[in-house]
Amino acid sequence: MFRSGLTYRRGAGNIFYFRPGHETYPTYHDANVHKVLRNAVRWAHNPQGSNPAILDAPNVPVEKALEPIVERGGKLHSAGEAGFR
Repeated sequence: MFRSGLTYRRGAGNIFYFRPGHETYPTYHDANVHKVLRNAVRWAHNPQGSNPAILDAPNVPVEKALEPIVERGGKLHSAGEAGFR
């Protein structure tokens, strides 16, 4: 059984990744796995709800991204274009 998980915080959300084992084994019936999953749901839940501005999905230039990224490949929008609305 894989006994650890990963947690991320992205924007207004929390992400929990857990890989307890393979589906051919009764891993998901283990009480410890149930406890980890219950705790993960409690941790990941955001009682404030989602931020409505997330749905705006603005076309942000690479140099202004919140996290460092590398620009590669073609583009869907021209420079300065608002993007899909």
